Amino acid sequence: MKENFEILKGSLALTIKSLNVVANNTGGETSLLTASCADTLQANIKYIDALELTAQIYKTERDKLITYLNSKGLLNDFYKK
Repeated sequence: MKENFEILKGSLALTIKSLNVVANNTGGETSLLTASCADTLQANIKYIDALELTAQIYKTERDKLITYLNSKGLLNDFYKK
């Protein structure tokens, strides 16, 4: 799961670099719009970091629950239903 988030963030980082190059080589409104798009993508990377953390927390909680059910011998009953 972690590697998928890293691939997504890497792809966005590359896009941000490309947009910054375009913004630096153009002028006027095009430059401002392109720089704004790069800033928005940077904010999306921060959001992806938060999603990654939330997903990791849920995965940890699920693993703890499965371990608890297994230790009490309830896992087979859980899967029978």
